[in-house]
Amino acid sequence: MKRIYDFSCSPSVRNHTIADLQALKGSDRKLSMSNPKDVIEVQACIDASIDLLDPFIQKEPAGAE
Repeated sequence: MKRIYDFSCSPSVRNHTIADLQALKGSDRKLSMSNPKDVIEVQACIDASIDLLDPFIQKEPAGAE
């Protein structure tokens, strides 16, 4: 995984960067992408070798039970 900064300037990690995607352009390689909504779906995507993940996992508000 490559260390990057996301759009909110927070440190993050990605398996593909823009440069990686540009380098793949014109090749025969097809990438798969998923938008998992929880940790279980993220693990399923990892197990299925999905190339690009854009997880949307909402955090519980402070003080919520």
